[in-house]
Amino acid sequence: MTLLNLLIKVKTIYNIIRTQNRSSTVTTLLDWNTAVTIPWGVLILIGGRLALAYGFTSTRLDD
Repeated sequence: MTLLNLLIKVKTIYNIIRTQNRSSTVTTLLDWNTAVTIPWGVLILIGGRLALAYGFTSTRLDD
């Protein structure tokens, strides 16, 4: 699975959830109060790992 496929799947799930919650107020997956408490360092490490893995795969260094 490429990174692009993963992003497309996440966006599709986001759109499904957002469509099911249509009301007079806008609901989002992540509000500011929740975003402040997320350990962003861990997310950046995971993102870096995924980018590095994709780079190895796309240049065939993993063979």
